[in-house]
Amino acid sequence: MTSDEFETFYEAMAEAIDAIAPEYTEVFLAKLCLALGQEIGEGEKALALIADCRKDLARE
Repeated sequence: MTSDEFETFYEAMAEAIDAIAPEYTEVFLAKLCLALGQEIGEGEKALALIADCRKDLARE
């Protein structure tokens, strides 16, 4: 994905979040993550991305 494509993706995601009811934000993000994970098609890669994205977000 190029920088421009990534920016377009980010903007589309932000607009979608702004367009839905706030109580559905987590549901939307979960659905998006599951769809992207399916699109990746590689279980190990998807699990590595989960581990990477949760770094420094642990409950204390």
